[in-house]
Amino acid sequence: MTPRPNIVVVTAVPPDPRLPHGFAGRATSFIDALREMSEVTIARADGSDFAAQEVQLPADVASVDVAPTTPLRTNDQRTSTWGLPRLSRPLDLVTLGAMVERLAPVGVVLLLPGVAHAAFSIPERIPVVAALDEGLERQVWEWMLPLSPLRRWAVEIVERMRFVALYRRLVRRGVTVVAISDEEKDRFARRMPASSIHVVPHGIDTSYFAPGPGGHEIYDVGMIGDHRAARNRDPAHELIEAARRDASAGALKWVIGGMIEDAQRLEATEVSYSGFLPDLRPLYDTTRIVAVPSHSGTGAKTAVLQAWAMQKPVVATPFAVRGLPARDGENVLLGAGPGALLAQARSLLADPDLRTRVAANGRATVSDERDSRVVAERFGDVCRAAFGLPSESS
Repeated sequence: MTPRPNIVVVTAVPPDPRLPHGFAGRATSFIDALREMSEVTIARADGSDFAAQEVQLPADVASVDVAPTTPLRTNDQRTSTWGLPRLSRPLDLVTLGAMVERLAPVGVVLLLPGVAHAAFSIPERIPVVAALDEGLERQVWEWMLPLSPLRRWAVEIVERMRFVALYRRLVRRGVTVVAISDEEKDRFARRMPASSIHVVPHGIDTSYFAPGPGGHEIYDVGMIGDHRAARNRDPAHELIEAARRDASAGALKWVIGGMIEDAQRLEATEVSYSGFLPDLRPLYDTTRIVAVPSHSGTGAKTAVLQAWAMQKPVVATPFAVRGLPARDGENVLLGAGPGALLAQARSLLADPDLRTRVAANGRATVSDERDSRVVAERFGDVCRAAFGLPSESS
């Protein structure tokens, strides 16, 4: 029997079947797609201990830690991130290179942009697919926000030069790039050939996130995400404040789901906070509608996909649905600011038929276009072509 080929996956986000959402879910579904065509060896770039985290990898998946175990020195060429964009992951390139030489894989997959520079330690004969998704730029710009204007200006100049250099090196290396949306592809295409970039959108497990039994709605509006971050917390609180100023139209009951510090909470009787929840589905079941008021940040908003999958009607800003198959008035109601969002929310709450229609259309959209299995198949097709593996139909 011909032995199966091997693919090495370098990832800064450990795949975890217990977390079927966010980038952990994306990593898990991508690795499952690769397992359909080859053996898979994971090179862990985050320094995590899978055993300590009780991460249960499939029996046919091996893993090797390629995160540095000693403090970094800028002159240590094995691990240094000197000259790379901020938030790039330090890697033990000696361990990674030895593993690749030993396994002689048909290809290497780099999951998320923080490990893109690993491509330069892979022998030229081995093809590389880099899931840059949304890139690091927006995360770096957000990191810069607290800096003084002068410091921010200086850092931005340096960081732009680093991104340009990184992308040019990826082009010279012949890396196949995966972007998370058409918008991100257009941005990457400023620095690399569009023909080398493939769009694999964000998806969600629609068998895990599925409509609940109903009848448990105790909140009018839910806003779910990591609210420790100002980019999520501030718009949520702005929307609530807009509703308080418009109290003549009737008070609303709100729930803010996800992590938030005690000092960051509003002192308001109409607002409840769930805190961290390992399973968000019961929280979605308690809300009549879901609001996603974001106007800054990175990536496609997982909360929109989750709400669609849970068959909850969604109101959102245009920013929050970037890169998603959102159709205003059909599967989402859009509003550019707190006042417009509040008006859309009240229209949904006042019209049960509209809520039902928007919710059903959202569920159909995510099932047909963004189910994680469908998305993972697209990623698998990109890797088959890049690595010269036969298609499933051949």
